Amino acid sequence: MPDEIIDSDVNNNPKRFSTSLSVLRRICAGLLGFSALAQIATEVFVVLWFASAAYAQTVFSVDKIVDWKRDPRKNYVNSEENYGIYEDSKVEGRRVLKFIPSVEAQVSVGTEIEGSKVFARAYFFDPNKRLVGTAPAPARAFLHTGNAFGMPGIFPKGRPQSLFFPAPPQWSAQGGAVVVVFGDKSEAAARAYPDSVKAGMFDYPERRLAEGFQGNLSRPAAAANAAPSVIEYVAKTRSLQQPQITLFFKLPAGVKKISELRGILGQVVVGAGVNDVRQQFLKTGGNPRPGSLDELAQKYKLGLLTWGAHTLWNKRENADELSPEQRRAEEGEFDLVADGWEKGVEDLVKLYGIPNTKMLLAGASQAGQWSHRLALRKPDRILAVHAHIASSYDVPTPAGARTLWLITTGEQESGAEHALDFYEGCRKLGYPMILKIEPGLGHEASALANRLEYQFFKYVLDHASPLGSPTAPALLEGFQRPAFLGDVSDQDVAAPAEADEIEPENRVPLPTREIAEAWAGHGIEPQAAGH
Repeated sequence: MPDEIIDSDVNNNPKRFSTSLSVLRRICAGLLGFSALAQIATEVFVVLWFASAAYAQTVFSVDKIVDWKRDPRKNYVNSEENYGIYEDSKVEGRRVLKFIPSVEAQVSVGTEIEGSKVFARAYFFDPNKRLVGTAPAPARAFLHTGNAFGMPGIFPKGRPQSLFFPAPPQWSAQGGAVVVVFGDKSEAAARAYPDSVKAGMFDYPERRLAEGFQGNLSRPAAAANAAPSVIEYVAKTRSLQQPQITLFFKLPAGVKKISELRGILGQVVVGAGVNDVRQQFLKTGGNPRPGSLDELAQKYKLGLLTWGAHTLWNKRENADELSPEQRRAEEGEFDLVADGWEKGVEDLVKLYGIPNTKMLLAGASQAGQWSHRLALRKPDRILAVHAHIASSYDVPTPAGARTLWLITTGEQESGAEHALDFYEGCRKLGYPMILKIEPGLGHEASALANRLEYQFFKYVLDHASPLGSPTAPALLEGFQRPAFLGDVSDQDVAAPAEADEIEPENRVPLPTREIAEAWAGHGIEPQAAGH
């Protein structure tokens, strides 16, 4: 067996391991003697001891460092080629991204941990080992996307993450070495570049921490297992009216790791700017109120995703009431926003290991206008949507029938007739849709609508495993052969056997007794159901 055992981070301190190994062998030899059997037992013990030590020290790892001196892009227009650090600049009045020389550190963790609880720094040295520059934190960088990000909100277990540090001009010009340190207050890993040098050859503030043996046993349990804080991700769009969307994501109450999630619950909210949306989002979760979406997210392990609504359309008129020119302008602008939103969600899912499933989506008022328009355009991203008191509606499309729908409004709400028109258009296209027009309700929140929303989403979650296509028979059966039918004209509930008593255009499928009772606002006497 060789006299050197090197930890997985070869830059830490191999000399210390070699010395420790020799000492340990002498101790074992003194205790067990020098027979062949004793020597074998010694080697086995040494291997197991160092294996456990190495395992204890692999919470943080700097796996690789890459020096990016030149812009990797070939096509300067295609954002998919953006990779590294860029700064905005203008050339002849056009916005261009100027490449900044940098080093990329590929890091990983042995247990899921929050980005806010760790540090990552880079120290640049000239050929004489003099410090010429420091990057105290990762810079915002592109990873083959149109969006830039810095320190990840969460480091998922076993999923390498790339961190970028801008290189000082002096270092880029004359070369030298860089040391990247990644860790927290309990332990850290360090690696040097180029590979011909080791981190232990340089002086940097965290050297003792990186070379000292801390291990998992000294790590506070809360640091390794705490629920992640809010992740913020800015999705860029090509819309001049809404050039970006800030997405907020966090785990529901009771869920500690992203790997435990089953899907996503999205909520569009109305807010006075990004900070207002952020504050609204921070208030969610905690101890969920019974019957709330937060409780649903906790029960079914759904990650919470929120963003703010921004109106790009006529809030008072349905799209089919507009002139062709107005409609084209509105649709074109929101198409750009929806594409940017979808790309942002795809990036978020990929970067943080969030389940790449269809989501449930809810929104009220202006946010209801946003959510239903998004569901029409991105049915392969949205499994089920609830829009409450949306006031105005877009034109139904055949693709929208791939999503499950709940539309709720009030009898005294200004858009009640618009909701009926939208429902009629969707019904003709075979949408699986529930419509509720609540008597006496205006443009306001509704306890009845909240109960109906809960039962609607619960039905979807109970019949969609995994969260996939709404064309699955288990999901559509409740709409094709509903347990009850609602009459949108008089708000009565009837069994399917009494369907002839309801005009076809007024029939609302109610898949389960629980949904029917929430729709009616009261219990229903036992009677024959549709299945």
